Amino acid sequence: MKLPLLRAIYLGTAIAVVAVTSAFIVWHLSNLRGSYSAGLIMQGGYNQPNDESPKWLDALVPSPGQITGILPGSSAEAAGLGTRDHVIAINGIPIDDSETISELDRTVRSGDTVSYTVRSGERERVVRLRLIPTLSGFRPWFSLITDLLVAAAFLGIGFLVFTRRAEDLRARLFFIFSMSAGCSYLLIPIILQPNLSPIGIRFVAVGMYALSLPIMVIVTYLLSTSLLHLALVFPKPLRLVQRRPELSAWIYALPVTLIALLFLTGLFVGLLEGLFNDGMTRLGPFVGLVLLGAAAALAVRLRQRFSEGGWLTGWVRHPWPTAACTIIVYLALTVGGLGLLAGIGLSDGLPVGWGFLLIGSVLLAFIAIPFVYPGLACVALVAGYRQADVEEKRQLRWPLWGTIVALAGTVLVGLTVYVFTLLPLGGIGRHLNMSYLVIKALYVLIPISFAIGIFKYRLMDIDVIIRKTVIYTAVTGILLVAFFAQAAVAGAFLALLTGTQSLWGIVLATLGAGALLLPLHRRVQRFVDRRFFKSKFDYPRALAAMEHAAAEATERGVLTRRLAEMTLAAMHCRALAVFLQTDASRSYRIVEAIGMPDGWAERGLLAAEAAFADSRTVHREELAPAAARLWQKMGLEVAAPVRVGGAAAGLLAVGRKQPARHLEEEDLDFLVQAAGVLGDGLARLRLRQQHQDLELARDIQRQLLPQQIPVRAGMEIAAAWQPSRGVGGDYYDVIELGDGRLAVALADVAGKGMSAALLMSNQQAALRALTGLGLPPRELCERLNRTLHPQMPAGRFITLFYAEYDPASRRLTYVNAGHCPPLLVRPDGRAQRLEEGGLFLGPFPKRGYVQGAVELAPGDRLVLYTDGVAEAEDGRQEQFGEDRLLAMVRDGIVLSAAELVRRIEAAVQDHCNGEPQDDLTLLVLAVV
Repeated sequence: MKLPLLRAIYLGTAIAVVAVTSAFIVWHLSNLRGSYSAGLIMQGGYNQPNDESPKWLDALVPSPGQITGILPGSSAEAAGLGTRDHVIAINGIPIDDSETISELDRTVRSGDTVSYTVRSGERERVVRLRLIPTLSGFRPWFSLITDLLVAAAFLGIGFLVFTRRAEDLRARLFFIFSMSAGCSYLLIPIILQPNLSPIGIRFVAVGMYALSLPIMVIVTYLLSTSLLHLALVFPKPLRLVQRRPELSAWIYALPVTLIALLFLTGLFVGLLEGLFNDGMTRLGPFVGLVLLGAAAALAVRLRQRFSEGGWLTGWVRHPWPTAACTIIVYLALTVGGLGLLAGIGLSDGLPVGWGFLLIGSVLLAFIAIPFVYPGLACVALVAGYRQADVEEKRQLRWPLWGTIVALAGTVLVGLTVYVFTLLPLGGIGRHLNMSYLVIKALYVLIPISFAIGIFKYRLMDIDVIIRKTVIYTAVTGILLVAFFAQAAVAGAFLALLTGTQSLWGIVLATLGAGALLLPLHRRVQRFVDRRFFKSKFDYPRALAAMEHAAAEATERGVLTRRLAEMTLAAMHCRALAVFLQTDASRSYRIVEAIGMPDGWAERGLLAAEAAFADSRTVHREELAPAAARLWQKMGLEVAAPVRVGGAAAGLLAVGRKQPARHLEEEDLDFLVQAAGVLGDGLARLRLRQQHQDLELARDIQRQLLPQQIPVRAGMEIAAAWQPSRGVGGDYYDVIELGDGRLAVALADVAGKGMSAALLMSNQQAALRALTGLGLPPRELCERLNRTLHPQMPAGRFITLFYAEYDPASRRLTYVNAGHCPPLLVRPDGRAQRLEEGGLFLGPFPKRGYVQGAVELAPGDRLVLYTDGVAEAEDGRQEQFGEDRLLAMVRDGIVLSAAELVRRIEAAVQDHCNGEPQDDLTLLVLAVV
C-alpha cells in the first residue's frame, strides 16, 4: 500500500474515532445538567430469578438491588453503606417495581431526601439519603479535566509521531497505542467514573453501558496489543522476533481468538438452549457429534498442511489458521460436549461442570490479556534496551522507564486497592477515587517520556527543530503547570483523606500541599537551568576519562568504540562516525557508527583529500559534492582529523547536537582534542602491536638458532646472540655433517630490524639446504651467493664466515665472505686472523671464493664474532675494538667456551652501558 493512502487511512480513522468519542462525551455531559445522585450504585435488573437457571450463574452475577459502588463524599458513604448491602425498596417501593421507581425518579429533584430500605446480612434498616447534583463540588470537574488532559497528551504525541514517520512500523504502532490510550481516557468519565454519570436514585444506565463498555473493551485490547508489538520492535526488532517473525501475528491472533470464542460460544449455547426448550433433545447429541467430527477433520487437514519442520513448529508458524482451528475445536468440545452430555440423559452436574471449566478458562484468559500483555511489554522493552547500542539506549531510556513506571505502578496500585476492598476499613469509594488519581498521574508519564525522547534525543529519527530558548520556555512552563497540578492533586488527596466538603477547606489543603512541594519544584527548576544554560559540558573531565580509557584499551575495535561512545555522550550529538584508513588505497572507511540510519555505515567510503591533512576541522561543505551528499544522508556535519605519527590516519565526524543545535567553538575544540586522544590511542596500540610482533619475530628467529649445540669429544662450542631491536640480522649455526664433522657458520646482514631478520632467515634456509649436498666450503659459498643474489635488495649484503671442522684430524676448512676475521688464539698467546675467502654475499652473482685451512691443537680458542662486538661504543664513542677482544681471549685462554662467551658478552655490555648500537653475536670453539 502506498504511503499517502496509508497515512490517509490511519489519520482518517483516528480523526473519525476521536470525533465520535468527543461528541459522545459532549452529549453525555449535556445530559448531566439537572441530574442528581444519592451516591450509591446498585445492580440493575428487575426480572424474577429463573429457578431453572444454573445456580453457579447466580454466584457470578450480583443480584438485583445489590450495592456495587459508593461515591466518595456522598450521603451514601456518610450513612455507612457498603458493597455487601442490598437495597430492597426505595421510598417503600420494591426494587422489582420498575415502572413505579421510574416514576419516582422523574418526580424527585436535587436536594430531596429519599428513603432506602437496605438489608445487611440478616438485618434490615431504613437509610435516608439526600440527593445532590451530579456535577456539584470540586471532584467531578477535577477528574474530568485531568482525564481530558491525559487524553490530549496521548493524542497529541501520537499524531506528532505518525505525521513525521508514517512509513515506520514503530510510528504506526505507537500511533495506534496513543489513539487507544487517548480514547480510553475520553471514555473513562462515562464508564469508570460514576460521579460523572446520571445515576439518579438507582443505577439505570444499562443502555449506556451496553454501548460504551464493548467499545472500552476493544480500545483496551488495541492498547495492550499495540503496546506489546511496539515493545518487540522498539528501538529495533528483538533477536527473538527476527528469528520468529510470526510472534507479531500471534500478538493479535490470541485476543481475536478469545473474543471469537466468547461470542460464538454464547451464540451456540443459546441455539442449543433453544433446541432443548423446544423439546428437540435428540438434536443435542447430533450437534455435538457434528461439531466434534468437523473439528477432527479440520485438525487432520491442517496437520498435513503444517507438517513441515515438525508438527508443533508448523502450527506455530501459521497463527491465523491455527487460531481458526482452535476456535472450531473449542466450540466442538464446549458446545458439542454439552449437547452430547446433556442429550444422553446424564445429571445436570456433569455438563454444567464441563461448560463451567471450559468457558471459565477462556473468560479468565480474556480478562488476563490486558494485564499480561503490558507485563510482557515491559520485559520486551528491557530486552530491547540491553540489545541496543549507545545512541539507541539514550533514545530509549526515557520511554523505557516512563512506560515501566506507569505500568508497574498501576499494577501495584490496583493490587493495593484490591486488598483494601477485602478489608473492613470502610470508605471504599474514597480509596478508589484516590487510586484512580494516582494511576492517572502514572499514565501521563508515558506520553511525557516519549515527548522527551523525541525532542531531546531524536527518537525514531523524528526531527523537531525548536530553538533552545523556546524549549527552555516550554519546559519551564510545563514544570510550572506540573507544580500546580501536583499541588492540586495533593490537595485533593488531603481533602479526600479528611473528608472535607468545604471550598475553603479544599483551598487551604491545596495551598498547604503547594508549600510542601515548593522546595522540590525549585530544585528541579535549578537543574533545568543548569542543563540549558551552562556554557558547556564538563569537557576536561570527559577528556580525562577518554585518556584513561585509551590507555586501557588493548584492541583497536575496543578503543574506537569506547571513545566514540564517550565523545557522543559528552557532546550530545545525534550521529557519530569514526573513519580510518584500513588498506593501502588510503581511502577512509567507517569502523564505528552511532546514530545513523542502517546501511549507511557500510556505504560510507571516503576518498582521501588534502584538507584532511592540513585542516584543524573539516566541515561537510568542504568535501567533494558526492562525499558531502553522503555525509548529509548520514547526518554528519563536521570532523576532526585523527593524526597518527603526524599523518591523518582517520576522521572523527559528528552530527548536530541534541536538540537541533549547531556546534559552537568550544564543541569544535573538544572534538579536535577527542580526535587527538583517539590518534594517541591508535599510535599507542600500533607501537604495542609492533612490540608484540617484534617479540613474536624474536621468538621465531631464536627458534632458527641451534636449540642444542652438538657435542664432540675433544671440543666445546658456546654462543651468544643479542639483537639490538628485538630481531636482527646476525645469525650463527652449528650443523652436523657426515663422518662426525661439524659445520660452523656466523653471518651478519647489513642493516638492523625486521628487514635484516627476513634476509637472514632466507640465508639460513639456503645454507642448511646446501650443507646437505656435501660441497666444499668454497663451492658452497659460491652457490649460496648465486642463490641469494635475486632476493637481495639494493644496498644490502650479507657477510659470512663458514667453516667445517673434523674433530678426528682437528682440521678446520673455512671461507670468510667479507666477515670480521675470527681470532684463533693459541695457548702461548699467539693469534691468527682467519681472512681467506672473498667478498660478501648477495650484490654480485659471479664471485669466486678462496678456501683456507688451519690445524687446531688442544688449548686453542677460536672466537667468531660480528661487528656489533668490535664496534660497540661507550658514551665517548670509543669502540670496544679487536685489540680489547684479543686481550680478553688471551687472559681467559684456560676458560671453558661457555665461560669465555659470558665474560666477553658482559664486557661488551658494560662498555656500551647495556645499550648496544648493533646486533651482538659471538661464538667460541675451544679445543680441549
